[in-house]
Amino acid sequence: AAGMLVCALLQSLAGLLQLSGVMLGGLVMGKIYLQAFGNVGQANHYADLLFLGLASLSFLFARRWLNVWLALPLAAWLALAAAASASRGSLLYTAAFLVLGGLSLWRGDPAARHIGRALLVVVAFSVLAQALVTYGHILNSFGVTTALDRAGDAGSNGQRLFNWTAAWQAIQAHPWIGQGPATFYKASIDAMFTTPPAAFPKFAEHAHNLPLNMGAEF
Repeated sequence: AAGMLVCALLQSLAGLLQLSGVMLGGLVMGKIYLQAFGNVGQANHYADLLFLGLASLSFLFARRWLNVWLALPLAAWLALAAAASASRGSLLYTAAFLVLGGLSLWRGDPAARHIGRALLVVVAFSVLAQALVTYGHILNSFGVTTALDRAGDAGSNGQRLFNWTAAWQAIQAHPWIGQGPATFYKASIDAMFTTPPAAFPKFAEHAHNLPLNMGAEF
């Protein structure tokens, strides 16, 4: 848990340098999207890592390996870094932490309730960070979009639904051994002929969903 937290913090610093245009001689990846992604290279995976760091922080705090004066600013920082990723996954993680935190408080033993309280604090920081980025525009100078703005992006959402449809069709066509590694592009082309016209390109190299992608290819 401590290692995961340290990794998340290091990547959050890489994300800050990235948004600031500080590449450190190539040690930090350059900004090419309206999102922070650190050296992970992909905003959704970057947000995954940051929320794993927040989960680790909650565990370490609950086990009293982190005191409140250190845990609170770290949680606030990681929540803001996740908001800068503009990943819609951040919204899903926040909802999941809310459910897990509530269940831990309701049904858990004393140790579980301690973790539950920590998770709910993370939820509060995440909601605040999303609000500050979306409505307070605190990161506008860095040129980033927001998860809430992207949640209403019909093109992006439609592309993902198409990708999942293409994956499911490939699984149905090749249920036992898949259609082969690194061939999802073929599944996306095949699905173009079985789905209605759309305003997005449809061509895709992956399903944007690991289980569906694995099922389609293997």
